[in-house]
Amino acid sequence: MLSATFDDDRRLTLAFLLAPLTTPLIMSVAFRSIFALLITTAFAYPIAFVAGIPTYLLLKKLGRLEFWSFGLAGGVTGFLVGVLLTFTIADAHTTLTQGSVIAIFGVITALVFWCIAFLRLRSNNRWRGP
Repeated sequence: MLSATFDDDRRLTLAFLLAPLTTPLIMSVAFRSIFALLITTAFAYPIAFVAGIPTYLLLKKLGRLEFWSFGLAGGVTGFLVGVLLTFTIADAHTTLTQGSVIAIFGVITALVFWCIAFLRLRSNNRWRGP
């Protein structure tokens, strides 16, 4: 039982470390630029830790660790982050557009987080050896 908890903790730590790279990787491929990777990584990790950790803790406290809960929470959190980042420097239309785009990245990142932390893939290799 102790090893299962240790494995769960490792997967959760790995999810917190790797999932924030989702948006920077998508942006670097979309723009074909290493600069996009560096800039978005500089924003992704602080946002993930400031917004993502409290969101995860809230979902855990509510007992909502399902795939759809993470997608919904990632979208809402991403939208709020997008609006907060742009509402002082842009008009309402641009702010809502940016919030929507960042919400999509929030959904994708949250679902990648869930897959790393909670998805239990099993091998279909049934060969037992000689």
